[in-house]
Parts: sequence; C-alpha cells; structure tokens
Amino acid sequence: MIPRLELAAATTAVRLNHQIRKTLEPGYTISEVLYWTESMTVIRYIINQSSMYQTFVANRLAVIHDGSNVSEWRYTMSNPADHSSRGIDPDQKKTK
Repeated sequence: MIPRLELAAATTAVRLNHQIRKTLEPGYTISEVLYWTESMTVIRYIINQSSMYQTFVANRLAVIHDGSNVSEWRYTMSNPADHSSRGIDPDQKKTK
C-alpha cells in the first residue's frame, strides 16, 4: 500500500510542477527541477519504462513520464518531516 501512496505523491508533484510553470509570469523560467521520493519501488517504476503494470500504477506512471524526465528523480532515506510526523523527541534528533 505504501508504494502506491508514494506513487500518487510523485504524480501530484509532477502535476504541481506543471501547474506552477503554467502560472508563472512570461519570461520567468525554472532552470532545473528535482523530484524526491523515499520509495525505491517508485524509483524502479519510473526508471523501468518497458514493463507492463497494473492499471493504477500504469496510469500514474504515464503522468510521471509525460511530465518529467527520469534524470530528475532522486531517492532519499532522510525526510525532515519524519521527525514531526512520528513524534520523535527533539533530543533524539540526529544532527550532521
């Protein structure tokens, strides 16, 4: 279930990027876009453009592939929102 939610979030990110670019004033351009996900499954889905997937996954991948490049996608294990959403004690937070 979690990879499906992450895939839905990735689709939302691509749609949001499209909407932002559409509403920008003329002459203002974005030079680079990077998309981040915590799911290696989603990264594998995005990279593998030759496999056939079930309808749910295939429809979201179509949006992602149409609106972004594979090279724009990144994987991270570190999400700053994890600390607040999981209720970690501030003293337990790692600092770099």
